[in-house]
Amino acid sequence: MSGIPQGSVLEPLLFLLYVIDVPSLIHCKSKLFADDMKLWQLIKDYDENVKLQNDLYSLELWSEKMAFEVQHRKCHKISIGHTLQTAYYLTDVK
Repeated sequence: MSGIPQGSVLEPLLFLLYVIDVPSLIHCKSKLFADDMKLWQLIKDYDENVKLQNDLYSLELWSEKMAFEVQHRKCHKISIGHTLQTAYYLTDVK
């Protein structure tokens, strides 16, 4: 086994060094802190929805390439209300 103890002051620094290139891979807004990453996109039309989905796909490819396991059970989506009617019929967009 290898690694550093959880809660160590090195943990956030090493994580950021590992994922520092992620913002350059995606087009939506992102924040990195300690061992968390947040992505968000204001979605006003279908193209912006596709943009976010493509960023998620790029992040998935990056994580596979870097042998970085994404904890899907810790991933969440939040939608904040809007006045636009949405009728997105999404397929597997890549």
